[in-house]
This record gives sequence, C-alpha cells and structure tokens, in this order.
Amino acid sequence: MESIPGWVLVGVATLLTPVAAFAMAWATVRLNSRSAGLARLGGAWVEVAVRERQMPRGADLVVAPVATDLRMAAGIAKWVRDATANAAQKAADAVGSSARGTAILAPGGRYRFRNAALAVVLDEAKRFSVADVQAALEAALRIGREAGARTAVLPDFVDDLMRQSQVVTLEERRSLARLLAPAVVAAAAAAGALGYTSVTLWVYRSGVEDIYADALNAAEAAALPAAA
Repeated sequence: MESIPGWVLVGVATLLTPVAAFAMAWATVRLNSRSAGLARLGGAWVEVAVRERQMPRGADLVVAPVATDLRMAAGIAKWVRDATANAAQKAADAVGSSARGTAILAPGGRYRFRNAALAVVLDEAKRFSVADVQAALEAALRIGREAGARTAVLPDFVDDLMRQSQVVTLEERRSLARLLAPAVVAAAAAAGALGYTSVTLWVYRSGVEDIYADALNAAEAAALPAAA
C-alpha cells in the first residue's frame, strides 16, 4: 500500500484540531449538565436541562426576567448582566422602563450567547401573573428571532419571582414552579413556529426539574394526534 504524503497528514490534522476542540468542549458541557426531559414541540426540540449556576450550553439567545424598571440586580438577571459585562444593563437603562408582558433586546455575552432578551414579568411592586410571564417570554423569543436567533435558553424564573423573600423553602419553589411550568413550556412550544430549532429550559437550582419535565411531557402528549 502506498504511503500517505506528509503534507496530507498535516492538512488533515489541521482541519481536525478545531473539530476535536469543539467536540471536547461540547462533551464537557454535556457531562456537567443533566437532561430531565426532551420533546419535539412545534418544530423545535425542547429540553429541560439541569446545571447549577452555569448555562448548560451556549445559545443565540438567553432570556432574563426583570421588573418594569428593567433593573438587573438579582438572580438570573444579575447573572446575565455580569455575563455581558454590564452591556445588557446599559441597553436596558437606555430604554428606561417597559410594561409588564413585554421584552427588550440587549447585547449578549461573549462565547455564551449572542443576545439577551429582558422579559418584563414583574410590576413596580414586584408582582406578577402567569399570563404576563408567558406573554413576556413569547415577546422575548419574537424579538430574539427578529435578531436572527435560532436557539434559545429560558432559565427557570422561580427564584427571581420569589427574590423579595429572605428564606424560600423547596416546597415554596415547587409550588410556584407548578404554576409557571405550563406557561414556560407553552412559550417554548410556540418558538418552533417562529423558526427556532431548539429551546433549553434551564433549571439552575435543582429541585423543580421534574415539574418542568412533567409539563413538557403533557404538552407533547397534547400535541399528538388522537388515536382513531
């Protein structure tokens, strides 16, 4: 058998190096996150992923919950603010305020997400309604898609919506998750019709992932054609 020229081997190695690096990075993320559920809804893959305090994977868009004053002072909103080196907060400050149930687009974090969308889910008194949460999520996904996003991460908003309390029990978190999960999954299901290929429901504090998985399974079952 003829030997392979050295220049061919060098060329192949050069091409494979970035592929191998990407594969290693992808595998590292997957090993450090746990999937609690996966379904295809409305043309997009929707996954419930659990990873403490870190995004389970990169995405074009990440959604952060805020109040009408658009301040990113706690919870996931603060995480997004810090990940964008305060660029998201500066974009929010330029807008000033926005009504509950709406969303604004902000810059993303380098190597993590291209854009952030601030979903306005709380009013001035830090009150919310499930209907406004779903409306704000859907608005966030719409403006993200208009900016070219095809993949999105929707973090669990439970702790952000309860942040005014000093001590929050697991059962309180689970109770609120039961209210929110169907609305969050419904927003994710609508993303497929907008042109998204995947949506990750990111549970960054474990303990409620089964509730989101149950809501995802229920939505998938409801979308299936009825048996003849």
